[in-house]
Amino acid sequence: MQKVNQSTEEQLKTAREVALTEVRENFAVCPHGKVAEMDVFSWVNPDVESLDAMIAAMPYKVIWAATLDQANAFWKLNGKGIQSIQTLVIYDAGHVDTLEWFAAFENVACVDGAGHALELLDRLRQKKRVFIWTLPRDSWKSKKALLENHLQTWK
Repeated sequence: MQKVNQSTEEQLKTAREVALTEVRENFAVCPHGKVAEMDVFSWVNPDVESLDAMIAAMPYKVIWAATLDQANAFWKLNGKGIQSIQTLVIYDAGHVDTLEWFAAFENVACVDGAGHALELLDRLRQKKRVFIWTLPRDSWKSKKALLENHLQTWK
């Protein structure tokens, strides 16, 4: 009977290690390096306060691709990071009903879908900028794969 308990304990330990590794690898800031002379990052479901601190600490202006919910949460926080964002691209809403918060950002664009956002970002990218792509908690894998494939065309 003790062997069964040890086996169960080992299974739980292994499952916990796998889950922690997945969280560290997939739900933390993922640096993609310097691409098209921009520092590029992606982040799955970031905590808004951590995102604000990261953006505020960037040495260059930021181009940020986000979901509408992420942009709303960021605006409501009203932290120091807002001042560093040059361009906000909302990629899951072709239009937005409430526009009062648009004034907080220098440039705002709304598109319907990650593919359209990447096409727009092809035209918006600039040297000496930081590009941050924040992904939703659900359906992030396909969007991150799309981003990673697209970044290869920016070389």
